Amino acid sequence: MAQALNKTGKPIVYSCSWPAYLVDQPDKVNYAQIGQSCNLWRNFVPDIRANWSYISDIIDYYTDNQDKLIAANGPGHWNDPDMIVVGDPGLTPDQARAQMTMWSIWSAPLIMSNDLRNIDPTSKEILLNKRVISVDQDPLGIMGRLVLKGSLTNTYVKKMTPCNNALGICSYAVAILNKSAKLPVTASLKFDNIGLTYQFGYNVLELWKGYDVGIRYPNDTYNAVVPPTGVYFFKATPTIFGKENENTEKKLNEFKKIA
Repeated sequence: MAQALNKTGKPIVYSCSWPAYLVDQPDKVNYAQIGQSCNLWRNFVPDIRANWSYISDIIDYYTDNQDKLIAANGPGHWNDPDMIVVGDPGLTPDQARAQMTMWSIWSAPLIMSNDLRNIDPTSKEILLNKRVISVDQDPLGIMGRLVLKGSLTNTYVKKMTPCNNALGICSYAVAILNKSAKLPVTASLKFDNIGLTYQFGYNVLELWKGYDVGIRYPNDTYNAVVPPTGVYFFKATPTIFGKENENTEKKLNEFKKIA
């Protein structure tokens, strides 16, 4: 099928679903072979619904199987954790932001499942957040991973641009997910504990509201209040690259030119 589609000479995205039917046997899925034919693939069932329990199950599956999924993911061949259900009845705004955040951390396709004719203003704002979309569509196409697991929170990190691999200096998106459905949680972390070790510090930009947190250093303790079944999402850009909020719009426009 992939060869036949390519022979048309037209830009076609080929989505495959069969890995999802081996959800209980992930070791039997040959992602290297799938990646030679498919641009994206579903790998979890049942189908998503606008209900936090469905999203939470997908997050748990992707977290538990992250090593294999990360190895399979990259430009032109993407893991597809299912559609974005933001805008459908059933999610709180915090849960909607959590889904968009996790899909962006994973560099996942952002395929919407909603009625755009009747979408509410809050959901529209969430779906159109350019800072978050820029994380999802970062040119490196790296799938982020769980780096810290707590009793109530999980912390995920995604390496992204601007990045100088020769110098070992890169930027990172960081998502702190509150697994509790009852209470907000104050999460505390040190950057060097999650792999952010650039000694001259990072310009930190909170991504959902877009406020400049300032410079944080590897040994600083960073505190964030995370709402129930919600996230705190930020980007840390090494100070050598300047402030990320000055570059986000430019980078997104550059991506659109090559997409």
